[in-house]
Amino acid sequence: VRLLTNNPDKIDQLTRFGVEVSGREPLWVGETEQNRDYLATKARRMGHIAFDPSDRDGSEETNE
Repeated sequence: VRLLTNNPDKIDQLTRFGVEVSGREPLWVGETEQNRDYLATKARRMGHIAFDPSDRDGSEETNE
């Protein structure tokens, strides 16, 4: 499966339960003054993956 997620733990848990994850499609929420700290906290505390929306398509393949 390909997942819509920014949460690497979700990928790890599904893989542990035998789900073959072929890649992920990141979810982009525009950064604003109001949510900047919240998004930074999710990345720092929970390991959520942020990406630069100027990347080609924002998708990421897994190496598993």
